[in-house]
Amino acid sequence: MWVLTCAGLARFAFERPGIGPGRFASRRRRHITPTESVRKLLVSAPGIAACDSCLARGCAISLEEIRAATTVLLQTAGFRRHDRCWSCGRHVDAVMYRATCVHCTLPIETNDDAVGFGTNLFHAACLTVLRRRSL
Repeated sequence: MWVLTCAGLARFAFERPGIGPGRFASRRRRHITPTESVRKLLVSAPGIAACDSCLARGCAISLEEIRAATTVLLQTAGFRRHDRCWSCGRHVDAVMYRATCVHCTLPIETNDDAVGFGTNLFHAACLTVLRRRSL
């Protein structure tokens, strides 16, 4: 279960004892890669920028692995650089995930009404428009 800490970063709260950071609590107990771990952390807190040091602390992964993971993530859609870490407040390069509406491709802000439909995010108004068109 992902929880939002007071520092502004999401951290993974393990429901089973003995499962350390960097692992996924499932029946198969599969290992997740550092890139997956960082991606999940940033996606769970859209709009919150975090520097490599704060990501390393939040994911319990080495700084070198975090730098490699952020390099990969910055080449994918939705992830971008920011000039300030919102967790520690330092003016350093930070990475953030910006959720966008699948229909209109505009960013979904924290005060917007957003609806998850499957794995996609929509503005509530955009989803209403799509549903009316399909009738």
